[in-house]
Amino acid sequence: MTVPAPVPPPPSHPPTPAAGSRPSARWRAPLITAVVAGGAGVGLGWLLWAGGDSAAAGTGLGDARADAAGACQAFRRVPELSAVYGGSDSAFEARYNRVGAASALAHSAAELDDRYDDLDTAMQNIVSRLQTNDVKGAEAVAARKKVHTLCATYDD
Repeated sequence: MTVPAPVPPPPSHPPTPAAGSRPSARWRAPLITAVVAGGAGVGLGWLLWAGGDSAAAGTGLGDARADAAGACQAFRRVPELSAVYGGSDSAFEARYNRVGAASALAHSAAELDDRYDDLDTAMQNIVSRLQTNDVKGAEAVAARKKVHTLCATYDD
């Protein structure tokens, strides 16, 4: 039987890299270049493909037309008023919230520009009908149609 060789003792202090050797410096410049190029590409893409109602297209916080168009876009996805309360709880909540959002945007547009008062009034009528559950009949259908008719002039 042979006796195993003894384990050598650990060094008294850890080894240090050779002077002037910095392995991370090789990848810093390409990494920084890639990050800057990627950011520039995303920014350029955002400017080129931004929609007409986006901040990139120049619409500001005081743009009533953008608010009216947003209200109409949201309301366009609302079914017949009698169907708002149908379906699952999450479907009802989404439809009801969509009406509320459309109404809030219409109100915002009207606050900024009197030309959107009719849209605001028509949206308030819809909200009132939903709150009182008056969503069936010819008057409810006419109220919804009035919003769609007004939106035909504001929507892009």
